Amino acid sequence: GRPTVDCWTAECGYCANLDCAVQYDLSAGEVVCSSQLKYRVYNSIVLYNRVGAVLGTFRWSLRGFSLDGCITCGSETKIPFTKRGSDKWSLSLVGGVVSVKTGGVTIFEHGLAGECAAHYADVGFFAFMSMPCSKASFEVADDMGLGAAFDLPCAEGL
Repeated sequence: GRPTVDCWTAECGYCANLDCAVQYDLSAGEVVCSSQLKYRVYNSIVLYNRVGAVLGTFRWSLRGFSLDGCITCGSETKIPFTKRGSDKWSLSLVGGVVSVKTGGVTIFEHGLAGECAAHYADVGFFAFMSMPCSKASFEVADDMGLGAAFDLPCAEGL
């Protein structure tokens, strides 16, 4: 996979700079990523609309995951990931359904409704937060547009 870029840095404007994001329609596909999970530290993906405004953040750890930015769809559940190694997982919002898979198995699926479905229907960008390039990677789909920061060499802190 391709190394991630951690958007929670000064260079990335603490996730405000779309040069550190990936342009991609999550309502039509999925993000496939490999990362190490811990109990107290959350990995996160910031979701933006098509004009770059933050919609919310998807967070996960060994304790569970949540989708914020929308009060009616916050969900938490235990996730069966490897405790010491890297796991491959995928996230999608196809058809207004939040779906998380690992090992080819769907471990969580939740249909968004009403205002929540409308809020997340327009995801056009995503960025990795608290996932430095030295510890995480993702699979680049043909229809993904990578921000300029993805062309920089992997350095601690990016």
